[in-house]
Amino acid sequence: MPSNAEHKQDTNEPAHTAFTNYRLLQVQDALREQVFVHDRQSFPDYRLNMCATSREHTKWYFVACTDFINVYEVCGTHLSREPAGVIRRCVMDGSIFNAIKVGHLTPEMEVLVGVGDYGEVVVWHVDKMDFKGTGAHSRQPQVLWYTINGDNISTWGIALHESGLLAVSANDHVIQVYNLAKTLNLPNITNALGDKDRIELIGHEHNVPTIDIDASGRFLASGSIDNSCRLWDLTTGKQVAQRTLGSGERQRRAW
Repeated sequence: MPSNAEHKQDTNEPAHTAFTNYRLLQVQDALREQVFVHDRQSFPDYRLNMCATSREHTKWYFVACTDFINVYEVCGTHLSREPAGVIRRCVMDGSIFNAIKVGHLTPEMEVLVGVGDYGEVVVWHVDKMDFKGTGAHSRQPQVLWYTINGDNISTWGIALHESGLLAVSANDHVIQVYNLAKTLNLPNITNALGDKDRIELIGHEHNVPTIDIDASGRFLASGSIDNSCRLWDLTTGKQVAQRTLGSGERQRRAW
């Protein structure tokens, strides 16, 4: 079987067979012990992206639990049994996290983003987090930016680009792309949205759980329960490509 670098994928090859040409990546547990971060009720069904790590602060490990985020410390091959900090957010009563993500909003600014069941989108500046005390008594980091996505629409997907772009996808089948470079007046940052504050990418026919922005910051890819993967040009807000993953319940879960 060819290596990943040697394999050249036929663009007409069905998505569900293309990956059979690649070798499996072997992943081993780097920690010597498991830590039960909370009870099972803190992790409702269908929530997958509930953990994140910092590239700038490599000792921090973020775990979203219902309406708060535990911050654990990685010490060698061990994870702290108790959180070093707990981030509690300004959210509506009854709302819970659907996903969190750590990434760069500029080459120097790393942020933590959380999205919620009532459409909340919360952004924290990771470098400004300073957990004094421990656990629930730790100092709360200041919110860098906050909004409500759509009409309180449950939001799931998160994508970041260091040109000041933040994209989120939701259960109204729409992808919102925010120009935080403009909103936050970030110096010397330009991006594909230009002078626009925000654009909407419309075309999916079902929920959009996962999105990502390419390295150039111009294109966004989205995967939906409507069995399609779509590519969008952020300079125009238009769809430029689409791949249908198949039909039936098995393929509907392939996002």
